[in-house]
Amino acid sequence: MHGVKRVKPSAEVEKLRKEREAIKIKEYNNLVASCFAKKTNFEYDEGAFDITTKILSQNPDFYTVWNFRRLILLNGTFKDCSLEEKQDRLGSELLFLQEIFKLNPKSYWIFNHRRWCLETIPDPDWHNELALVDKMLDMDSRNFHGWDYRRYVISKLTMHGDLKSLIQNEFDFTTTKINQNFSNYSAWHQRSKLLPKLIKEKNLNDQEIKEIINREFELVKSAFYTDPDDQSSWLYHRWLIGREIRHISILGAYFNRKRCQIILVFDDEIGMLSPFQVFCKSEKSSTINNINGDWQSLGVVEGGSVNIGDKIHGFFWIFTPSSQDIENEDFTELFFTVKPEWIVSSNSETILDKIIQRGCTIKKSENEKDILISMTSKTVIEDVSEQTINISSDLIHHESQETLPIDKSERIALLQREISTIRELLELEPDSKWCLQTLANLLREFKRINNSKEVKNFEVDEIVTIYDKLIVIDKMRAKRFEDLRSKIIFENSIRRFIQSADDLTSEMQQILSESSDNFLNIFKKLFCKPYHLAE
Repeated sequence: MHGVKRVKPSAEVEKLRKEREAIKIKEYNNLVASCFAKKTNFEYDEGAFDITTKILSQNPDFYTVWNFRRLILLNGTFKDCSLEEKQDRLGSELLFLQEIFKLNPKSYWIFNHRRWCLETIPDPDWHNELALVDKMLDMDSRNFHGWDYRRYVISKLTMHGDLKSLIQNEFDFTTTKINQNFSNYSAWHQRSKLLPKLIKEKNLNDQEIKEIINREFELVKSAFYTDPDDQSSWLYHRWLIGREIRHISILGAYFNRKRCQIILVFDDEIGMLSPFQVFCKSEKSSTINNINGDWQSLGVVEGGSVNIGDKIHGFFWIFTPSSQDIENEDFTELFFTVKPEWIVSSNSETILDKIIQRGCTIKKSENEKDILISMTSKTVIEDVSEQTINISSDLIHHESQETLPIDKSERIALLQREISTIRELLELEPDSKWCLQTLANLLREFKRINNSKEVKNFEVDEIVTIYDKLIVIDKMRAKRFEDLRSKIIFENSIRRFIQSADDLTSEMQQILSESSDNFLNIFKKLFCKPYHLAE
């Protein structure tokens, strides 16, 4: 009772309690010993079955006993019984499991044994199972074991029932649970599994799909405003937005005449699985010869800093020929080849989707300035159209799970709308970490894909400021935000680097002519300084 002071039990009462517990522990240990003895002796009789019942009624997570119980049923009880007897026996087993659920409704082993019973029983009642899981989720709507079991039951029902009405009913069920509690992540997750199926089964046209997805955005917006610090709705929002599949490209390629080196600048931090190929065409012969050499990466972002040296990942890659007798005068043309299977991206949302082959003509000259390698790609696969963007999302997947191209203007409009929504909420909740993270993600993509004149002055400063704030707000994930902050600074600096390289200014000449040891230090000073990237 509230307000009633708790009285410490007397020594005599405590002694009696411990004696009773000791007796129970001894009895339980004796049962376990008897169970293991029967298991060792392959005794699959009713006595062994009764022992497992007593043990599991006290400890439903004893999976070894569940395994023995199934062996008893298979090798003993079901050996000479009819289908009707098997149906009755497993029906009793299902009733026993319902009682055991009361001890632990989140036990993996109870759910596992129940599935086995339903797979083994001659005539399973899946509608009864759906009613059971309804009651289970009424008692605890966030029981993810129950939600997972519900998906299992629905998969069985779809083999026999009306799939369309079943999916709609399940979708409505998630709506009810979400409206009861916006923090129900399991319900949001279930919704993400059902929405693509609902769209497919109803055979909706493009306009109807847009309408149903817009309603989802309105629902998730209501959740934001109700509890902006709960992660469930934010994760569903990210799923609705989808992930942009970025295509890796080479921002710049240069030939350092003085050092006979090739410098490649990628727009993503990539790792080299196999060395890129370098070829040259001799002045004396029209044959194209392979040039052997070593590749060194520069510019790995780790822990908020830019490291220099032989790394397996990097934005910058420098090729140095291994042969000392290679002279510029020996060849008139230089080429390099990069294939998708030769690289791995540090980001799962970026891919190289084509073979890149580029080169330059080497002319005899006393001028030792670096040569900008032709940016006209000779590709085996055509570039992705600038008017489309590939988005990874279950909502737009083919049967083969390939991604569909999304109209670029529609994607920009969606990002603008959601950025506006998040900014409005941020005015009310300025310290919401989920709000800040989402805004940073949306701004990064918006800045990357929108090249219109209206956003010419759309700088990286706002994103950096957001990460600065998150580093202070979310101490446990500060290092993660430091890495993200460094990455956005470095990516932006690379683009500034390439823009300057197009003019081959004296500063660029200094950078490109430096050895690898000094290359990145000078790069940081010229292009990263405004954002104070960690040294």
